[in-house]
Amino acid sequence: MSHTKGTLRFAENKFDEWASQFDYESREWLDMGNDKIFKAGWQARQPEIDALKAENELNLAANHGLGRLVDELKAANERLQYELLKVRSDHKLELREENATLKAENERLRNDATRLDFLDGNKRFDMGWVVGIAPRGNLSITSIIMGGLSIREAIDNAMKGKK
Repeated sequence: MSHTKGTLRFAENKFDEWASQFDYESREWLDMGNDKIFKAGWQARQPEIDALKAENELNLAANHGLGRLVDELKAANERLQYELLKVRSDHKLELREENATLKAENERLRNDATRLDFLDGNKRFDMGWVVGIAPRGNLSITSIIMGGLSIREAIDNAMKGKK
């Protein structure tokens, strides 16, 4: 049913005037569907109702698309969280392995230090070490002498001379 703009405005105004007489908190509005003015107002607003329905359908389609996008983002976030945990776990494993290697190296160095300290026990007798370069170029202890150097100092001096 086609209406001109003036007729449409008149019908809308008439409908609004008629609708304002009802107490919407009561059940009076249930009888509106039988009233001629209500039907005329409803019919006058049909193009607006149709436009709103179309807009609503577009909004529903857009919301469905957004919902799908949100689901995809959630799935991507879950995959990223999993990968992050995996990387952290791998990094912890690498750190544990490196820590174990460093502990073993530290233990080896402590054992070497204990051996050298044992050799330096001669210091209490005012005896020290002389370290020299052997015929094949290796460092070797050449003698133990009175008032000599500690084993560490003797080795350091020999290493400097080898360079």
